[in-house]
Amino acid sequence: MNIPFIKANLISLRRIQVILFTELDLPNNVVFSLIQDDKVINNPRIVRKTSTNNLFFYELELSQNFEFGHHTYLFVPNYISQVVDVSYAPYFPEFDDLFYYDGPLGVTYTKEKTTFRLWAPLASAAELNIKLPNAKRFVHYFMNRINNGVYELTLDGDLKGCYYSFFVNNSGVVREATDPYGKFVSFNSEYSVVDDINVIKI
Repeated sequence: MNIPFIKANLISLRRIQVILFTELDLPNNVVFSLIQDDKVINNPRIVRKTSTNNLFFYELELSQNFEFGHHTYLFVPNYISQVVDVSYAPYFPEFDDLFYYDGPLGVTYTKEKTTFRLWAPLASAAELNIKLPNAKRFVHYFMNRINNGVYELTLDGDLKGCYYSFFVNNSGVVREATDPYGKFVSFNSEYSVVDDINVIKI
């Protein structure tokens, strides 16, 4: 018997498209639950259903707009919870209004402290991965999500010359990336580097 499969895609702020594969008979009254940060926040209403062979297609309507920046799963009884894929969100007409940001990004450095800012509106979490002064290993810090899809973290102390990168969780997939707004990089561009942009002479 094939393993059941479920895929959930956010197709608008209030609609989720579900593809479900199973060789089992599904009940007519399938109940979907939206789980956000381990709490059930919504029981979406089925507004459309079609099927072919062992594939079932559902379109679900949420009672309120989807909230980005959280670990969000769709749960179906007898199936594994599935992360809601938000990859289509940049095509939503509301995207620019929700996530337009014209503030500082990247590193804001002083000898007393450094602030890291990353624009990652679709991410459910972001971590700073940094090698602190005199440290042998990198350490991770969870970043705080602030306005318009920006993640921010401030660390005290003089971090000039420190190597860093980000770990970003998009739709359940975690990837490491250098700072897209950084001004300095390490050898072979493997890491971004904290430095003082004001001391550079052109």
